[in-house]
Amino acid sequence: MENRFMKYNNEKGFTLIELLISIAIVAVAIGLSSFGIKIVFDSNLDSYANQYKTDLREARNGTLSTLDEVYHVIWKYDSTNGRYYYEVWDNSVTNQLMKTVNLHKSIYIMYTDNVGITTELKDLIAAGTVSISFDRASGKALSGSGTYLFKSTATDQQASIKLIAATGGIFLD
Repeated sequence: MENRFMKYNNEKGFTLIELLISIAIVAVAIGLSSFGIKIVFDSNLDSYANQYKTDLREARNGTLSTLDEVYHVIWKYDSTNGRYYYEVWDNSVTNQLMKTVNLHKSIYIMYTDNVGITTELKDLIAAGTVSISFDRASGKALSGSGTYLFKSTATDQQASIKLIAATGGIFLD
């Protein structure tokens, strides 16, 4: 009889408790990593919205500061890669591309015009150019005024930039 108990003590394997503890550790690790990924995507969305606001302000200020420079911010959509990007142009005599900002694939843009009509920005881009420009004398937004809502498909986070036509004011909500 003693040999039978000795036989079980020599067998190799995991007990039920060991398996449950291992599964619990893996579940906690997965939960923490998904929380970390959410933080990364959230910070990226904020970063893109802040960068866009900064680029709009630089375009407005650049247009106001000199008589021969006119800056434009032009939205584009790369349907091959499924991502938005925008370009900042100096459309003075040189017509020079100043910078290009590529957004992550998980971010899409909803645009609401001054009348209140909301459309996904890529639909407007398909219909023509979505360009933002400012008046040299007053700084008013000549084109592209409205609300740009940055939304993430990876998280529920969103951020909006409002461009006011009458003043050229740029606000981050």
